[in-house]
Amino acid sequence: MITMKPTEKLTGITIKGDYHDFYDLVDSIYRITTEEEDIIDPYYGVKLMLLDCAMIFAMHLWGIEKLSL
Repeated sequence: MITMKPTEKLTGITIKGDYHDFYDLVDSIYRITTEEEDIIDPYYGVKLMLLDCAMIFAMHLWGIEKLSL
């Protein structure tokens, strides 16, 4: 299970979960956002932001970079 908790001074959040939870989250975001890649789509910008978040999570899971949102 993925949990999110605000930081002590409320300037960010702490996200906790195991590898499989984050893997499933990234997989779900890719499935939702890659069905239709049309700039005319009113949700195109939201899809790009979700894909960016998914890439950040994936890079953290793979150990490429430290997670900081």
